[in-house]
Amino acid sequence: MENKIHYEKFKEFVQQTPDLNQGAVGVSPRDFWKTIICDDGITFKGVEVEINELSEKALDRNEVLDILENKTTKFIIKIISIFAWGGMKVENGVMFFGHYNKYKNELEEILNNKTKDRKDIYEHILELNLKNCQPAYFTKLIFFFTARRQNPGYIMDQWTAKSINMITGDLLVKLDGSGIVKPSNKGASYERFCNEVESLAIDFKTDGAQIEQYLFDKGGKTKDIGIWRAYVKANYLENSKTLKKPSLSQKNGSKITKTNKKRQTKNNQGPFYLEKTKLYFALRYEREKRTKIGRIEEGGWLFAKEELVNLINDSNLNWMDSTSSDPENFKYKFTDFETCKTYLRKKGLLAK
Repeated sequence: MENKIHYEKFKEFVQQTPDLNQGAVGVSPRDFWKTIICDDGITFKGVEVEINELSEKALDRNEVLDILENKTTKFIIKIISIFAWGGMKVENGVMFFGHYNKYKNELEEILNNKTKDRKDIYEHILELNLKNCQPAYFTKLIFFFTARRQNPGYIMDQWTAKSINMITGDLLVKLDGSGIVKPSNKGASYERFCNEVESLAIDFKTDGAQIEQYLFDKGGKTKDIGIWRAYVKANYLENSKTLKKPSLSQKNGSKITKTNKKRQTKNNQGPFYLEKTKLYFALRYEREKRTKIGRIEEGGWLFAKEELVNLINDSNLNWMDSTSSDPENFKYKFTDFETCKTYLRKKGLLAK
């Protein structure tokens, strides 16, 4: 199936920019890792990295691929390089690497196993339940680890997914209201996505990796944004109303009711953080405890739910409004998770 209007617009864009190249993107792997560890140490929650092994400059795709092709490069260096290139947010990096030792062996085996196809790799990684690393992030791992294989996987983030949905006229990739690719997209969805990328590559006589760059195009502010990205941003919301949606059904074939769907959404809210541009709360904790739960950055704390609950249950914990006019500072002690959330919402500080 194909949406001719969007297909022709994409075709026009490709023809106008035959040599599209993203160049170096993201940040340098060394700078990325420094924001995770907070200081000059080499260990973060049991993850040991020699800082000098990380590149000091931002990388382009070929440079990342060269790092992966080097058999002497450690697996952790490869992962950090990919996420630095991909612009992983600090809070997501803190959570991913904070739990890294739990799944590193399986992740390494999956990505280095050249007998597995991209669908199998996707499904296996999905099962690992990587912390703060959903399809938009872990398909970057799949792309770079399979890029030079016969049937590589491609990056399925919000912009490539929206582009493919628009061009095909089908809801091949499901996204949530904020544009995040849902983890409910299974291996079959990823395989269809990759097939569509390769179909476009045949149409335009190039390879899938180049098409993926076209689909992603250039982000940024309005004056800097790429032609195709601007087109997708302007048209996707309206276009999504006409996309052919798969039926909502569970494994047993029964329909998902609105009540059940609401319950599922509530149970999968994930971590939350305080907006950087507003007031923030500083934990009166010594450095050792603070670094165990994440990094304070320009007034924004991020927590996993279970970690926040543990902190709230700690009798020594006091939250303090650092901008209060009260000379004693406003002290508020939270006894449970819901009380904390309620108070933060009242202050306009809770962002999901």
